Amino acid sequence: MYFLMKKAPGDLRKNLRYSAVGLEFSLSVIIGMALGWQLDKAYDTRPYLTMAGLLFGVAAGVMAIIRMYRRVMKEWEEEEAASTKASSQE
Repeated sequence: MYFLMKKAPGDLRKNLRYSAVGLEFSLSVIIGMALGWQLDKAYDTRPYLTMAGLLFGVAAGVMAIIRMYRRVMKEWEEEEAASTKASSQE
């Protein structure tokens, strides 16, 4: 995926990054639930570890969304600063 983002034009790169967050969220939930399910099978504690894995997966997905939000806001602020600087020089 990184090689696509490196060669892609600006808007496409941003869109790929946004779609990667959705994929990361989904995979976090699925992997967390799968790990919990496997632990439930191993320790015969159904459904408690599955639910715990699901919660950890959701938390990891939310953290990915927060990271992306912070990155987007930082880029937006940098673009705003650059456009303000360029307009003040004119």
